[in-house]
Amino acid sequence: MSGKPQPRPRRSGRKACLSARGWFFLVVAGIAGVLAYVVGRSELLFIGCFLAGAPLSAWCVVRFRALSFDVRRSFSPRIVTVGHSTLVTLVIRNTRLRPSPEATWRDGSGLWASDEAGGSLPMLPGASPRLSDDRNSIQLSYELSAPRRGRYDIGPCVVRLSDPFALAAAELEVGEAHPIIVAPEAVALPDSGLAIADADGSARLVNQRATGGEHDITTRTYRTGDALRRVHWHASAHHGSLMVRQEEQRSHAEARILIDTRREGYSDFQATRHSDDPESTSFEWVVTFTAALAAHLERNGFQVAVAGTGGQSLGPVEHPAEFLESLATLTLTAKSSSVPVGELVRGSGRRAPGSVFVVVSDVDEATLGALISARATCALAVAFVVTSGGNGAAEALQRAGWTCVVVDPQDQVEDAWLALGKQGSGHDTF
Repeated sequence: MSGKPQPRPRRSGRKACLSARGWFFLVVAGIAGVLAYVVGRSELLFIGCFLAGAPLSAWCVVRFRALSFDVRRSFSPRIVTVGHSTLVTLVIRNTRLRPSPEATWRDGSGLWASDEAGGSLPMLPGASPRLSDDRNSIQLSYELSAPRRGRYDIGPCVVRLSDPFALAAAELEVGEAHPIIVAPEAVALPDSGLAIADADGSARLVNQRATGGEHDITTRTYRTGDALRRVHWHASAHHGSLMVRQEEQRSHAEARILIDTRREGYSDFQATRHSDDPESTSFEWVVTFTAALAAHLERNGFQVAVAGTGGQSLGPVEHPAEFLESLATLTLTAKSSSVPVGELVRGSGRRAPGSVFVVVSDVDEATLGALISARATCALAVAFVVTSGGNGAAEALQRAGWTCVVVDPQDQVEDAWLALGKQGSGHDTF
């Protein structure tokens, strides 16, 4: 056994106060003392002293009684999404040799409120080498609902004890606060929009441009509903039955998602706000949509890379926990990335990106010009423009060849994705 001393649990200042009953005792004691001198009855003075001494003694007991608890807290799941709950498990252990008194407890913090995050704390036996930790500890649990995305500290746990006559009470914080990550709402996008098909157990992107000509084209048997323009007459004559063109299914398709993370890109940014309000309603929609889009593309076989115009570091999409945690703590910044927007769109690779998705709100002239210039390097370019009013940027991007979807911050994420599918149904890029 190591001789290194173990750190003692953190103990913060204890707050003690008299209850309403305790204050009543003091008031009556004062009245009795005054009457004792007015009427000359010494027994009233004794009664006054007793009534004053009881709450003061109770206050001293709850204020200076030695207590020491160790608190362990865990979350299930560790990363919770907006609109869902996490199960918080507390293990409170009495670390003193003497038994702890009966008390009450409460937990939680700030934005996080729950009627279940509190209750009675029974007497716990004193710690002893002959007893297991289970004998002098108790396990408590409750559920917390996630209000909005972010990183929050839950705790420390507050233990409240009082004297047997409820004349005084004291509160002390025990244990440390533990962080919990609230990721954006988990939204599953419908399998529509881009033409995606499953093959051999893995999802693959269908490249409908067929830029390689006949070498990229394969054929399959005609199915009811196939367009006649897709019939491959040479292959049909060879096989003796109708055959239709089917573009080559390329696996490991690359996709880039660029989101605006600068404050100047959102007109509804609130520098001073209530703790319950987000920085920007439009930005919250952008983050939620980005999480859904990245998960949808990655699930369907894309190699997805996500970048922000503010230069923030985002986790890799192929590691969902790390990626969601980075989105959960993503905030707007006053500075721009050191990498130009055009390079963020194209990426660092030598090859041009296959598919680029841009999610922005109030685009400035410089960013708009960079997106227009970068359009020629992308096989597929889609822009989601979040605005509650008119936006000339969407029209400019549309004229430059971008497929634009204008959405309102109150729109559902799924509706924006379906709107993309409707726009793409008449073009060869989908």
